[in-house]
Amino acid sequence: MADTYGRKADVSLTYNSKKASEIHPYLRGITFTECSSENSDKLDISLHDTDKIWLTKWFPKKGDKLGLNIYLKDQWQDKKKKIKIPCGKFTLDDFTIQYGSCDLSALSQPASESFNVTERTKTWKNVTIKGVAQEFGNKYKLKVVYEAISIQIKEIEQNGKTDSAFLTELCKEYGLAYKIYSNQIVIRDFEDYEKKKAVMTIKEKDVSSDWTFNDTLYGIYTGAKISYTNASTKTDVTVMVGSAKRLLNVTQKADDERDAKLKANAKVAESNRKATTMTLTIMANSKIYAGCNVNLSGFAKKIDGKYSVSKVVHSIDASAVYTMKLDLYRIVKK
Repeated sequence: MADTYGRKADVSLTYNSKKASEIHPYLRGITFTECSSENSDKLDISLHDTDKIWLTKWFPKKGDKLGLNIYLKDQWQDKKKKIKIPCGKFTLDDFTIQYGSCDLSALSQPASESFNVTERTKTWKNVTIKGVAQEFGNKYKLKVVYEAISIQIKEIEQNGKTDSAFLTELCKEYGLAYKIYSNQIVIRDFEDYEKKKAVMTIKEKDVSSDWTFNDTLYGIYTGAKISYTNASTKTDVTVMVGSAKRLLNVTQKADDERDAKLKANAKVAESNRKATTMTLTIMANSKIYAGCNVNLSGFAKKIDGKYSVSKVVHSIDASAVYTMKLDLYRIVKK
């Protein structure tokens, strides 16, 4: 990998809505993990505490609010230029204090713990996924960003599940990416984002030597078969999507043919996202974010190609050296 010292960063932290520049001298390192779907974004901060200030004046409390912006600097080109990378808002979920140090761990989640903790039972009738998300948004004071087709659902049970788990499973069932980001419920279509152009090309010479590539034995699915019961005729109906070259058998309930096809296509896409994966580390680049696409070049003919970024782990050490560890999956052409 090229010299990592060419990429350094400044950070701007807020703690309970106040600028926390006085924390900076105590920083040992910051890790910000962003995911394209399902898992919450996470902020981990490692601090010195030789003067025991985190045991006294600054003793943390679960539920404290943190915010982070990263400012990327280029040591070799324009040293004065800084590119802002907004990381969002977080709620302190866990902390550890020991002799000489303090570690804070925060998640991108709403202020109310009930979103992730309280299990509920409810029958939803004649709703859309956007409508369910909007009801939760109103309930937990979250803005809803919905970038997908309208999906109508006749009836679905939220049976002993938290609102967070229910919305996660609902989106996954229909092939939608879902996450909480900076007090927003963000829902988007995986396929729409996979069609976008690559934001950059990552060359093998610019990657650390510990990269890994994995390709499953059986390869990708070309289609799926799903059966459902027609509500009017009470007969079983079998629907196929894609081609029969390598079929995935899907066992799920469906309201009608359109609903069955949506669920079958979602299962095929989900399985294929696991077929070919890659993990690598690069110098920080402001173009990269979870959910973007990149091209790989110079690895090998069977590795190079277009990939989607499913996770980015931003790491800034005590010397302000800034790297990104990327989890990728190959985008399957249809």
